[in-house]
Amino acid sequence: MWCRKEGMGMALYMAVTPDKWELPLFVAGNARELANKYGVTENAVYSSIARNESGKQRGAKFIKVKMAKEEEKVGGSHE
Repeated sequence: MWCRKEGMGMALYMAVTPDKWELPLFVAGNARELANKYGVTENAVYSSIARNESGKQRGAKFIKVKMAKEEEKVGGSHE
């Protein structure tokens, strides 16, 4: 499962490079999957995201990307 329903949209959990570009390293549908990949606890992922930690020691910064529903995206539906 790549996306998780969350309120009005979807969310992806990502590990990105710990630099100004934040290039994607790993994309997960939930925090547990990301935690398993990096050998940390799920709570460590949530904490890292909440504190906006740089990830320099780990080699990856964890972020949560909220995605809008299809109807909310710019351009709307293609009828």
